[in-house]
Amino acid sequence: PMLHEKLRSRVPAFGTHISLNDSVITELVGNLGFDYLWIDTEHTSIGLDRLQEHLIAARAAGVSAIVRVPWNDPVRVKPILEMGPDGIVFPMVNSYEEALKAVRSCMYPPRGNRGFGPRRAIQFGLVPVDEYLATVDSRLLKLVQVEHIDAVRDLDRILTIPEIDAFILGPCDLAASMGK
Repeated sequence: PMLHEKLRSRVPAFGTHISLNDSVITELVGNLGFDYLWIDTEHTSIGLDRLQEHLIAARAAGVSAIVRVPWNDPVRVKPILEMGPDGIVFPMVNSYEEALKAVRSCMYPPRGNRGFGPRRAIQFGLVPVDEYLATVDSRLLKLVQVEHIDAVRDLDRILTIPEIDAFILGPCDLAASMGK
């Protein structure tokens, strides 16, 4: 099953990080049987051109690809969404309002504020736009990282946002925010 189906069914999913620029790594690792690859654009030098190559390699290998964006910024997320990843990981989400901002940047109006331009995401027209629009909100995983004590303090409210598919604990940054 696809990664989003596994997560929603509470079936364990196994993956690894991609942090090197060469997309051949993604193709090679993608063929090893992982459920997903986490392509990191926050702590690496992977730019948009290379990211697109990684997403093409993941699709060729038949593995789900989630992308950690550099920051919770709709302008920075938009071109990544248009490349058609299976999910977006938002780092350092520290409040209910920031979590809403993250998920809304992934959804089209009226539920969100994502601008329309899904070229790769609709396989350049091979996927009918109506079909894409009917399924994209449920297929695109929206994951947030809890990496600061402020997020922990607001976690009860953040957990009420139904569009968030998973929470990822960032233990090092969380500990640092607590003076550890």
